[in-house]
Amino acid sequence: MAPRVLRGLMILASFSVFVAIWLCPMTSKASPYQVRNIYLPIIIAPIRVSPLQFVTSNSCSADFSEPKLSSAIFAYGIKQLGVSTTVEGGINQPWRLEWSQNGQPVPALERQDVITQSPQLVTTVIVYGAQGQCGAALPQGAYQVRLFLNNAFYQEATVTIQ
Repeated sequence: MAPRVLRGLMILASFSVFVAIWLCPMTSKASPYQVRNIYLPIIIAPIRVSPLQFVTSNSCSADFSEPKLSSAIFAYGIKQLGVSTTVEGGINQPWRLEWSQNGQPVPALERQDVITQSPQLVTTVIVYGAQGQCGAALPQGAYQVRLFLNNAFYQEATVTIQ
């Protein structure tokens, strides 16, 4: 019984080599065979994105609060509102953060760039004042930010200033 199994495996192995040669005909100067078409697998690593986190500052300097996750409520008087996330993977893909206030899109606050390393911190800070300079406190209301990677929606988060 063992010799039959061994003979069957030898026939299967020679058939597999024949099929591989037939599927990939080869010619070469050094060898009678050369692969004309090579099909390499494309391995796509998943992109991992941390939850969006918000930071605030009551001044125009960079003294930000501890990060808070979505659904946070901040007291009126904030002069800077920042959001950040960490993206792992997705090198060379564009990212975009879109803001809305009380449900209305605010295109002037949109930020976009390209992922150049992994992991990469994606962040932006919004302020309220003349010509986009830090000045007055941000208006009260709900602030929503949406993250897009390669023009595909990834996540959103909302905070409230009251």
